[in-house]
Amino acid sequence: MMTAETRPTIHHWAPTAQLGGVEMALLAFVQGARDMDHMVFTADGQGPAAAFWREAGAEVVEVGGWDGLLGLAWLRRWRCACDRHRIDRIILWSPTRLPWVLAPLKPKTRAVVHFGTAGKFGWKTRIIYSIAQILLRSQCRPSLAMCSARVAESLAPEHMLAGLSRFVIHNAVQSAYLAARRSVCGSSGEWGMVARLDALKDHSTLLKAARLIGRRHPNFRLTIVGEGLMRAAIEQEVRELGVGDKVTLTGTIARPWELMAGWGGAVFSTGPQEGFGIAAAEAMAMGLPCVFTDLPVMREVGGDAVLYARPGSPESLAEQIGALIADAALAARLGQAAALRARECFSPQAFAAAYLRAFELSA
Repeated sequence: MMTAETRPTIHHWAPTAQLGGVEMALLAFVQGARDMDHMVFTADGQGPAAAFWREAGAEVVEVGGWDGLLGLAWLRRWRCACDRHRIDRIILWSPTRLPWVLAPLKPKTRAVVHFGTAGKFGWKTRIIYSIAQILLRSQCRPSLAMCSARVAESLAPEHMLAGLSRFVIHNAVQSAYLAARRSVCGSSGEWGMVARLDALKDHSTLLKAARLIGRRHPNFRLTIVGEGLMRAAIEQEVRELGVGDKVTLTGTIARPWELMAGWGGAVFSTGPQEGFGIAAAEAMAMGLPCVFTDLPVMREVGGDAVLYARPGSPESLAEQIGALIADAALAARLGQAAALRARECFSPQAFAAAYLRAFELSA
C-alpha cells in the first residue's frame, strides 16, 4: 500500500485564485487525483479558490509580485520556490508569461500547460515572448493541453508553440455537480444559465428568446447566474425588452448547484470564441435537459445528449427550449443522457487520468 512518504506529488501554478474556469479546473484535478499530494503555487494565496484547493487537500504556497513591473520581482521569488521544492511534474494552469514560469524549471521537469480559451496571441505578446525566451533561456519544454478541439485549432498557427506536444483534454466538472441531482419531476418553466457576463457569451440572443418563450409558456422564468463587465448592458436590455418579470440576474453564487437543482432545464447561449463551456457540462452532470448554441465546441460538450439552437437566432433558441417545456418525456430522456455523458467524459477522475497520461506521453 502507498504510504504518505511514497505518495507522488503534483505541483501546480495558477496566477490567481478567483472562482474562474482555470481555478475550478485545478480544483477538479485535485479532486480526481486524491491518491497524490498536491502543492499549488499562486500569486493570490488569499483568493476564494485557495480555500477550495486547501479543502480538497492541497497545500497552497503564495508567490507574490506577479503584478509587478515586467514580473521580475515575481521571477526572483519563483526561482527561490523552485529551488526549495523538488518539482518533477507540474501543471501550469495558465500560459500567461510562460517563459517566466518555465525559466527556473529543470530540463527534465515534466510540465503540461493548460489552455482554456480559444484565440490567438497578439503581436505584442509574440514579441515579448520571443525576447523572454532568448533572455531567460528556459530548457524545460512543456506539453500543451487544450480543453477542446476548438482551442487546439485556434492555436495551431502559433509559431511560438511550434514543436511542443499537444493533447486535447476536456475540462472536468466539480464533484458537487455529479453528486447533485435535478429535484423537479417532469417538465418545468424554470430555466437558467450559468456563465460570466461578458462579450464571449451571447446573453442578448437568450433574452430575446425569453420574450418569445414567455408568450407561449406564461410560466416560463429564466435565471441568469454570473457576474461580469456586461452586467449593466444585460440589465439595460432586460428593461428594453420588457422581460423584467421573466428574468432574474443573481450575480455570482457560491453553490450554484443548489439553485440549479430546482430548474426544469439549462441553456448555454454563447459566441464563436467559446473555448469549452464548463457550466454547460455542469448542467449536464446534474441531469438537466439542455439547449446549447450549435457550435462545434458545444457539440464536443453535448454530443447527442442535448438540443442545439442556431447561433444568434432567438427564434431557434425559443423553439428548442419550448420543445422541452412541452414534452416532459423528451426532457427526462435527454436529462438522463446528459448525466451519463458528463459522468463518462467530464468527471474529475477522467480529467486527472488524462493529464497524468499526458505527463507520461510527453516524457
